[in-house]
Amino acid sequence: MREPVEKLCAGLQQLGVTTDGHTRQQLMQYLELMLHWNETVNLTSIRDIHTMVDKHLLDSLAILPLLEGRRVLDVGTGAGLPGIPLALVDKQRHYTLLDSRGKRIRFLFDIKTRLQIPNVDLVESRIEQYTPETGFDVVVSRAFSSLGDFTRLAGHTMADNGMMLAMKGQVREEELSEVVKPYIVTAVHSLPSFGEAGHRHAIGICRQPEPLAPAYPGKEKPGNRKAP
Repeated sequence: MREPVEKLCAGLQQLGVTTDGHTRQQLMQYLELMLHWNETVNLTSIRDIHTMVDKHLLDSLAILPLLEGRRVLDVGTGAGLPGIPLALVDKQRHYTLLDSRGKRIRFLFDIKTRLQIPNVDLVESRIEQYTPETGFDVVVSRAFSSLGDFTRLAGHTMADNGMMLAMKGQVREEELSEVVKPYIVTAVHSLPSFGEAGHRHAIGICRQPEPLAPAYPGKEKPGNRKAP
């Protein structure tokens, strides 16, 4: 069987993601620490390191070409997915990882400290209670909730010109229809899948701009009045 680091390198090449040896070492150390913490904190049901490379690291990094702007919010990050792999590889953006469970945040603090990841902030909060000072360019979730709940609960954290990305398996029309105004589905991206992950997609969602109010609400514009 191929060594986990070889599987990682092959997957990164398939994604077109360039990393150095130190970053690849950090990615593998992240998985090892996840397995260690998993003995006392429920972080993942996957115990096989090869499967973790596919379903945790490479699956998370598959959305990297879709990201825009400088600030990304990872909603319901859990064990730090997709936020930690993205932050390790994509050092030019800043990532905020949010989860409501203190044990998971403590694990992520250990990861941030041990791996020295400066472009990560951690927030322990329910998403509906989190009010950032500035909206995020991208708000991402990985199996956090339905699309309707995602927009309803997390939409307020998105910048005016930002977008939301929901990572999903199969795309169901009935779930797409849950996205209602002022939000709109703008794209359904097919993602590379690894191992036995099956079909993977990222649903792009934006906020519709509000229509401009008339300059003279309820009144005729000057110059348009009819002569008596």
